[in-house]
Amino acid sequence: MITADEMHFAEWQIWPQLRILLHRGKPVRISARAFDVLVVLLKAEGKAVSKEALLTQVWGNEIVEENNLQAHISAIRRVLGHDRHLLVTEFGCGYRFSSNSVPLPTPAKPALPAPVITPVLASILGREKAVQEVCALLNQHQLVTITGSGGVGKTRLAWEVVNHLHTHFPDGTGVAELAHITEASGLLSVFSQALHLPLATVEQDADLRQQLARRRCLLLIDNGEHVINALEPVITLLLTLAPHIKLLLTSQVALQIAGEQQYLLPPLQVPERDVTDNLALMSFASVRLFIERVQANRHDFHPSNSELSMIGELCRHLDGLPLAIELAASRLPVMSVSEIYSRLEDRFQLLSNTQRSRVPRHQKIVTTLEWTYQLLNAREQQLFRTLGIFTDTFSVKSVNDFLGTQDKHCWQVIDDLQRLLALSLIQATSQVPVTRFRLLETMRQFACNKLRHAGEYDGLMARFTGHYNVLVAQAQNAWLTLPTQQWRERYRHILNDLRRVLQHTLTEGHDASAGLDILQAMTPFWIEYSLYDECQRHIYPMLDERSPIALTLRQRMNLCAAAGKASTWAKGPTPETHSAWQTALTLAEKLDDKEIRLQAHYGLWLYYLRTGELNKSRQHAQSMCELAQAINDAEAQATGLRILGVSLHFAGQHVAGRTNLLQSLAWYDRQNVSHAFRFGLDQESAGLAFLSRLLWVQGEYQAAKEMAWRGVKKAARLQHVCSLCCALAEGACMTAALDRNPRRVIKAANWLIRLAEQHDLYFWKTYGELFLVWARRFSHREVSQTTLFSSLRAMGLDWQYSPLLSEIDTSLSQQTAWRDHENWCAPELMRLSATHLPLQEQRLLLEQALSKARQQQAHGWALRIAYSLATLQAQAGETLAAKHLIEHVLQDVEGADRATDVRNAIALCARLGTCISPSHRH
Repeated sequence: MITADEMHFAEWQIWPQLRILLHRGKPVRISARAFDVLVVLLKAEGKAVSKEALLTQVWGNEIVEENNLQAHISAIRRVLGHDRHLLVTEFGCGYRFSSNSVPLPTPAKPALPAPVITPVLASILGREKAVQEVCALLNQHQLVTITGSGGVGKTRLAWEVVNHLHTHFPDGTGVAELAHITEASGLLSVFSQALHLPLATVEQDADLRQQLARRRCLLLIDNGEHVINALEPVITLLLTLAPHIKLLLTSQVALQIAGEQQYLLPPLQVPERDVTDNLALMSFASVRLFIERVQANRHDFHPSNSELSMIGELCRHLDGLPLAIELAASRLPVMSVSEIYSRLEDRFQLLSNTQRSRVPRHQKIVTTLEWTYQLLNAREQQLFRTLGIFTDTFSVKSVNDFLGTQDKHCWQVIDDLQRLLALSLIQATSQVPVTRFRLLETMRQFACNKLRHAGEYDGLMARFTGHYNVLVAQAQNAWLTLPTQQWRERYRHILNDLRRVLQHTLTEGHDASAGLDILQAMTPFWIEYSLYDECQRHIYPMLDERSPIALTLRQRMNLCAAAGKASTWAKGPTPETHSAWQTALTLAEKLDDKEIRLQAHYGLWLYYLRTGELNKSRQHAQSMCELAQAINDAEAQATGLRILGVSLHFAGQHVAGRTNLLQSLAWYDRQNVSHAFRFGLDQESAGLAFLSRLLWVQGEYQAAKEMAWRGVKKAARLQHVCSLCCALAEGACMTAALDRNPRRVIKAANWLIRLAEQHDLYFWKTYGELFLVWARRFSHREVSQTTLFSSLRAMGLDWQYSPLLSEIDTSLSQQTAWRDHENWCAPELMRLSATHLPLQEQRLLLEQALSKARQQQAHGWALRIAYSLATLQAQAGETLAAKHLIEHVLQDVEGADRATDVRNAIALCARLGTCISPSHRH
């Protein structure tokens, strides 16, 4: 039977317009020419068709050999199989198709299920959870759409799902590949071929509707974003008429129709910048994908430690996009890992590979992105290009502020952003308290390239610079009034954009004047996020005499102050630190800038404290107090009291130092400080840290420990790295070391070093290593003593800053032996020096050390010295004198028998036959 749209013979059906051939309802593959020959023969309705007529009707005016026709006739017979007798050769005439011919006998063959034909795929990495989730969604929903950016692996995931589920569908699976469809009119044909049903007549054909209703299959619809509007009615039709057909769609944008379940496929996870451990790196699927794809071409490739770390960085810069990673890996036969990494700036040339196994738009990452870009209208393309200028995340408000959008057009921007988000050209990173977006690094470079090709980049970057010049000035002013957390919430998102502007204006030299204005205003960012090493890298080239940029006195003053603050925490008491602060102070006095004068006095106080020039340190502390009082700056006065208290403590005047520290802390207790890091770190947590060590020196061991950890908790709550480093070093580490508790020292010092390394704070890192080297005396062996002492000498730290140095290297303590020297740890240095002297001289020096400790009211040192002296007395048979000495000194310390020195003293008394306990002094 033959109709206009359909032909039947035996158990076969053929639809010429749809180019579909079915046998018993199952699709049969046949070449295009063979299909055309079969159609011509069927239309002859049993009459013979000459070879010349077949050649003309099928090939037209092409010149074709007769044996070509014979080959296609043979192909048709192979396809017909048991029904091959229907195609008859009429010798001398041509060929005839007769449905009345008698079949030739053929041996019976068992019916075999049609195999699932899937493409040859490499292993799928990092998508195991995604496969399970999509499979689960398909069990619950008829239509599941996998969305995501170009190159993220939507098609690969979909095929993996098909491979997992195809046995669940008795009618098999079908594939509708839409990438080649350029007109909506071709859609129905593709779906008809995929389902082997003529969907064009489905509304008029009840039998066809019944077939659809009974069909139980899985239909994969791949690459639907460019025909998404035309796709909607076809999908809706299938959802209505074919309730047992599961539809799995891949598209950069969802259909947004009833019954659709969207699954957003993110890029592969990538290592953070600080992940360097090999096992940790290999846990990331992005890293394993790169290595696997390289090994497909080089079976013997096994990355070294340095290469593995670089592969992690490479994957991070490629945003975890599988296509980008695979294209980068394909370059390894002719480029090393380091060469590939170094070419990332030219990533669109790097990320291209014309392997024949890839579809054309996956041979180059730029082609994939261009495919998506062309789905946008002109206004959406303009917005996407503009967003490439943002390095950091952005909100709807920040985009409108930059664009200067009028209120009446704000909703248009929101709609356009939603369109870009739907196509995965931008990513939503958070929605609390407001939604923020970002561009993947590859997308951003693509957008910037579009800006350059359109001649828009330079003008937009100049506008961006002006916008951020205003923003950073607002941030600087707000830092003096807003609470820390509120300031961070408001301005933390602009930091990377400010870095971009500095790169553009100063490093690349596009607008030095604007760059300098921004650089001067960025001090709050350096301080809030402890970015002191980065600060130095920007500022010191500007201060260099060879710099081509001429600075005003005020610019030089501001930059010197910022450099001094950065160097103080990043490097320590180096000559550069002193020079920066001294220049800043001189210029501030000349320009009568009181804030910089306060900052410079603070910086020079700390410099001289660390270099051991305690008189100069104290003078700057007093100068700060006097200036703060003169200008009625209460917060600066409280800070001045704190640093004066520390100076007094370091000079051995612990009682006076304690008074100042308590007065300062009392002020902070009463006040709600708006900007806690005005002088580089939180003054309250720093005050608690220094007070804790002073309390230990005064023999209040338990109070010292509690005060130290109170300071650590306060700094940790503030999430300020430099403040936390100070609390750990001067408080937790120091009190634990003074108490001879290596376990606590190691715990706090490792925390300190880890923080310092993450933020390039060299001074705090080296200070932490000092504690670890001291703890090595208790079997800790992670840091070289030689390396440590070299670092300490390089940074200029006074060897008397900490008694631990003299414990590590006893030759240092001997320099203090007979010197009338006032220092917070002078009694302990004298005790350490005495241990290397002859017995009589040893006793004499210990008695002098004890006298100095009592003079300083340093009861902690007094107990330790008394223990050493009493031990000598007991060895000389002076048991009674030893008992009296220990008993007397124990009366001056608090009743914490868990303190190491107290336990040692009580144990000595027990050996001497005396049972005493420390006082419960408050």
